[in-house]
Order: sequence, then C-alpha cells, then structure tokens
Amino acid sequence: MDEKTLSSGALAALVVAAIVQPGAARAQAPAAGAPGDDDRRVVVRLGEQITREDNLYRLPDGVDPSLVLGPDASRDDSVRATSLALLGRWTPAQQEVVLDAALAANRFAENTDLDYTSGHGALDWNWRLGSQWSGLLEAREEQTLASFANTRSLEKDVFTTSGYRGEARFDVGPRWRAIGTARVATTAHDSEERRGDDADLRDASIGVEYHTPRLSSLGWEYRRARATYPSGVVVIPGGAASDYDDQRMNMTLGYVPSPKVALKASVGYVVRAYPYAGRGDFSGNLWNAALQWRPVTKLQLAIEGWRDLKAYIDAESDHFVTTGQALALTWTPVDPIGVSLQVAHEDQHYIGVVLDPLLPDREDKPTTASLRLTYKLRDRAIFNVSYRSEARDSNAFRFDYDAAAVSVGAEVKF
Repeated sequence: MDEKTLSSGALAALVVAAIVQPGAARAQAPAAGAPGDDDRRVVVRLGEQITREDNLYRLPDGVDPSLVLGPDASRDDSVRATSLALLGRWTPAQQEVVLDAALAANRFAENTDLDYTSGHGALDWNWRLGSQWSGLLEAREEQTLASFANTRSLEKDVFTTSGYRGEARFDVGPRWRAIGTARVATTAHDSEERRGDDADLRDASIGVEYHTPRLSSLGWEYRRARATYPSGVVVIPGGAASDYDDQRMNMTLGYVPSPKVALKASVGYVVRAYPYAGRGDFSGNLWNAALQWRPVTKLQLAIEGWRDLKAYIDAESDHFVTTGQALALTWTPVDPIGVSLQVAHEDQHYIGVVLDPLLPDREDKPTTASLRLTYKLRDRAIFNVSYRSEARDSNAFRFDYDAAAVSVGAEVKF
C-alpha cells in the first residue's frame, strides 16, 4: 500500500527526476502512457504480485492489532494482487488520445476482512490546433485501500479520487509560451471515521515559459486553489475548519548543460488561509531542486531536495510543511535487467486543525528506502523483486513505527 500526497489541493503532483518519495513524495495518480515498445494501438496486461508485510497496520512496536480489532487481526500478512490492465493510444491527424485502465483483486492471507478491489482509469486527449495552440484534456479516477500510516483508525477504508484537468498552451514565436490550467477533483472515503478527509478541490493557474535552443527553460506561474470539506470533523457556520484558500507564485528553471546532466529547480511563495479555523494559516517560501546525471549509458543518478506544503492523498485535511532530500539510482547492467535504488528522508511540521490545542504541533520524520530488480523477457513478460523499508519518528502517539515489505511479481503483455 503506497502512500500518496496532494499539493495545493491537487490529486497529483509532478514526479521530478524519476524520484518516488513514499512519504511526502510527489506521487501521481496512474498516468496514461504509451501502450508498448511496438507502438500497437491496444495492449492488454495481466499481472500477479505477492507482497509480505511485517507491519500491515503501521503500528508502534509492542502494539497488537488483535487487542483492538479482535483475535483474527494479524500484525503481519501476505497480500496477493491479480491485475488486468488495458492501454490504448490513437493518433488521428495532429491529435493523440491515450487510454489507461486497470482493475486488481487484492486478497489478504490473514486479515481477510481487508480484501478489496482497486483500479484506475485515465483518459487523455493531447490536442493541437494550428501551429500555435495546443493543450491537454484529461480525466482520472482511482480506487484503493487507504494506508494505515496516516490515521489513528484501524478500520478498512477504500477511498476514491477523481479529477478533471484542462491545459491550454499558446506559442508566441519559437521561444515563448503562455500556459493556462484549470482542475477540479474530489476525494471520497467509504469509512465513516475517515469522512472528515472527503474533499472537493479546485485550482487554476496562469504562466509563461521561455525556451532556449539548447533545451533549457525559464518559467513563471501563479496558482490559486480552494479546498472544501463537506464532512469536516469540526464544522462552524459557513464551512469546515479544514477549508482553505491557497495562493502561490513560482519561478522555474530547467537547465541542460550537457546530454548527461539536467537540472530542474523552482522557488516560490505560498499564502495559505483557513477562513473558518482559529489557527493554521501559513505563509512562506517553497523550493525544489533536482539534479539528474547519467555518467554512462546504463547508469543514472538523481538527487532532489525540497521544501513544500503537502498532504497525504488519503489524509487530505492534514497538511504539513515538508523539508526533505531524496536519492534515486537506476542501473541496467545488461539490457533485460534493471536495478533501482531509492532513499528519501523528510522533516514534516503539521499545520491546520488541531483537535487539542494543549498538545504540541505534530512533527514527523519519515525515512524510506526501496530496492527493486526487474527482468524483461522478450518484450512480453516482466518479472520483479523488491524490498521496501519505512521508519517514522513522531512526537504524536500512533505515528511512530517501523515497517518492511518484500514483493515478487510478474506481468505478461499481449
């Protein structure tokens, strides 16, 4: 069960330099992609994945879930996922339509009451009109089991995220581009205890970009977002205490000094206001820097650092300021085999609603690491083995834990 995050009320944020950060990482809802190396219009994939978790409920040491959930609850468990995916791409004229849909049956060996069906659907239309206008229309929906890492509740919670986004780009000459985006999104939980995280999200942005002949770029963006929580835990006349307005200005830089080195950086300022809450307003600078280096063809290194205002996607009412670093290494010793290593650490300072003002502000320090090995057989089958560890220190009860998981799986493409 991977953890995902929201930024500025969005359902997804950009993964920079191929770094996946399982904590406050910029994890994105499954994006529609090319159907295959052979460019077929439709590709079907069947997959089987088995994962062994040693701390399924993400509990502190010494806490037994059977004391709360009954004798059938087990701290460790094996999860088996059988998946079916359909990917399609069509390119009429100057347009491109991409479909990405999948379903998976997830079955637990011990905690069978947690069995659930997950899935996602994505439909993208990359459009172009003449030589100057282009853009993107996309629709997303995803259903999965909420992580137990971000809540004190141990009840099963299958939540759904959905969203629609539009982007229009206007090229002003060969170097300048104007960009406008708009997005609406919702998050809905089926557990009564998690309804306070149900969210309706809206955001829009305008920006300009300048591109050099050497593939470098400089950009400016203004973004405004609003989030409302129809089932907020603390509701006062006019809205919920978790409702917020968010305004951001951001400068971005893309610099490619050589084919082997690429730098992406941004710096900005955010103003967050909670109009119906007595506390939680925040303003401050945000930044991100990611360096990607490919010393040789088969080896790539990515390093990233950031300061941002984020929230886990399944706990969208709990926002925090995160400062962190991440490293990702990918190696292809021979063409069929790939190895990836990812390590990330964060300092998270929570803002927003505090149910007990006498308690100190919550602060977490999650550290994650993962190692993955893949083997590709004749472009039709992929086998994988992975290991993942999590360690979270927290000054709040329940969120201090260690966990590890081993996973093996295979996928066949038709």
